[in-house]
Amino acid sequence: MTFCRKFLPTLMCVQFLLNALAWSEIDGGVRNQAGWEPLFNGKDLRGWYTFLQQDGRGSDPDRVVTVEDGMIHLYKHAPQGGPVEMGYISTETEYEDYHLRLEYKWGGKTFEPRLALPRDAGVYYHIVGDDAVWPKSLQYQIQVDDVGDLLVLYGVACDTWIDPATKANEMATFKDPIDGGEARVFGGKGIGYQKRGGMYELEGWNTLEIICEGDTSKHILNGKLVNRCDNIRYANPDDPSAVAQPLGKGRIALEIEAAEMFYRNIEIKRLPSANEKPQPIEGPDGTLKVGAAAANLIGDNEMVMAGGIGPWKPNGQEGQLRATAVVVNKEPFGTFAFVGLDVLFVTRDTVDAALAEIQQATGIPPEHVLVNASHTHSAPSTIRVHGYGPEQRFKKAVLNGIVAAVKQAHARLEDDCTFNYALGAEYGVGENSRLLLGDGTIFWTGPHDDRVRPTDPFDPELPVFAFYGPDAKLRSILYNHSTHTIGTVAGMVRSPSYYGLAAQQLEQETGATVCFLEGASGSTHNLYLTAPAMIDRMKSSVRATVDKSAPQRVTKMAAIRRPFTFKVRAFDEALEEQKVSSYVNKRAPAGAEYTVGVFRTMREEMRAQQGETRETYLHAIRIGDVAVVGVPAEYFTVLGIEIKRRSPFANTVVTELSNDWIGYVGDRKGYERGGYQTWFGYHSYCEIGTGEAIVDEIVRMLNELYTA
Repeated sequence: MTFCRKFLPTLMCVQFLLNALAWSEIDGGVRNQAGWEPLFNGKDLRGWYTFLQQDGRGSDPDRVVTVEDGMIHLYKHAPQGGPVEMGYISTETEYEDYHLRLEYKWGGKTFEPRLALPRDAGVYYHIVGDDAVWPKSLQYQIQVDDVGDLLVLYGVACDTWIDPATKANEMATFKDPIDGGEARVFGGKGIGYQKRGGMYELEGWNTLEIICEGDTSKHILNGKLVNRCDNIRYANPDDPSAVAQPLGKGRIALEIEAAEMFYRNIEIKRLPSANEKPQPIEGPDGTLKVGAAAANLIGDNEMVMAGGIGPWKPNGQEGQLRATAVVVNKEPFGTFAFVGLDVLFVTRDTVDAALAEIQQATGIPPEHVLVNASHTHSAPSTIRVHGYGPEQRFKKAVLNGIVAAVKQAHARLEDDCTFNYALGAEYGVGENSRLLLGDGTIFWTGPHDDRVRPTDPFDPELPVFAFYGPDAKLRSILYNHSTHTIGTVAGMVRSPSYYGLAAQQLEQETGATVCFLEGASGSTHNLYLTAPAMIDRMKSSVRATVDKSAPQRVTKMAAIRRPFTFKVRAFDEALEEQKVSSYVNKRAPAGAEYTVGVFRTMREEMRAQQGETRETYLHAIRIGDVAVVGVPAEYFTVLGIEIKRRSPFANTVVTELSNDWIGYVGDRKGYERGGYQTWFGYHSYCEIGTGEAIVDEIVRMLNELYTA
């Protein structure tokens, strides 16, 4: 939660790195998502072969490649600085229409002939013809600070887009056409090189993805799209009469290029070809009852707004602030409801009171209802946080809205509906905003032109639920994405912000009720796009995902809502004062005195609460093979990704700020790095380790749902 309009106009949650401390990283791993298969078994190179510059195919006398502890380790046995062979590790099989995902990290050693050059590696794909040290192919470049660059080699060409400001450069920079990228033809003879659009490499393990569909490809790094091309083709450069042919398949290879490197969790997912259509599901498992409705949450210009360090009041409203409910029923499992609220936070007292009324009116038990706050920073306050408290009139309106939306949706339950699901992606709306800055601090607000790198990944996943009536017409949509909900079209107004505005515009365009559920976005913001651009992106991505959604068989529905206890952490007053004051006095001096005072007051009010045990609850709901998780915090994205990775379900959706609010909750590494999200206050008070404990408990709940 951020965005101080009065004193800190562009708050983007973050702070202080206190030195290069040792931390325990969340372990990566293959996710149990639908369709993914390991491409590397973690034990040996079965299905792969080595090709080295001097020794050729299948011969590695110097043990350039070692498999250990589930990883491929390059140059383990080579002495630092010495001469080494280069080449690659290639799949034996050709692949087409696929999504490739792997993790890599750099080792410490470098070698001749690249001793004085940046550490370098890469992933070749669509390899054409014979083995060679630099084969005819495309390459996803892995070079320190240049990860994601696109290379096309020796006859391969494509259509792509570049930043017009760089087209005269020796190596132009990719820019997506939606952002104003200029089209160009790229490649042919020799080696063509296009720089990535943005630097998203992390310290330690990085997640690299390549998506190839037909004759197109995308390069993704830690959740951000950094390059893409269309109309990939190949013409033999040694044959002047050769006609270019579409290129959409080939071998995949991991480059070996004189730098110590580790690869793990190499996995691949087959994608449907353009003419493949999902088949309908016949029988009772293919239908359920569905109803949807929305109730307005009425605010006015005299209500104090949430989302900033200090209070502010709006001048009008755009769109509607709503409680939107989607209710589903299938016997003998019962009735379940998902509610999206256009508010910053919703607290347990409000939710519990609403669920009691809902149960009395509809019979839906509380554990079957998930209530999610969209985290819009442009709605009246429902809580005490920072420099303001709750607007009791609006808090009552929220309670009544939850009840009204669920009751209306329940009354509209319709027989013989069908449930479609798809996992899409939106790469441009948001990025990891906990940026490491040049002075060792973590970005929150103010200038960040000295950014060094992001500190964690972004999650672009866009799960979409599409419910159709018995007439095969779209009735309702649920969608989920993971970025702070900050940004209005009209300025200082009440607004559901870009996620809610996108939902309401989609309703007008499709006739379906559309509900947004906020993902794990405690460490993720939009830093550059305008609200209209984000609205357009979300609408386009949701529509595209609905179009590719597939019918789901619903053989099971169930829910677990479980109490979860945690402690209020202790703090050092002098250290906390120094963290806040040193950052804001440098980066946001205009509002520094006020901001320091707000944090000082919060600590004084909470001083006696240190060490107290608190209780909230965690939530998980199963609909067929899809699980929806509810976490009551502004949850760091890396923790949401970890829940998905460890879930037994093929499809897992994580929603933060669900059913309650316990402030920011990060991972241990995040607290060691510091930042606004970790400064003590009403917005951040949980004991360190709470984030990982939530992951563990949620995964236990998911396993129970999966095996029940």
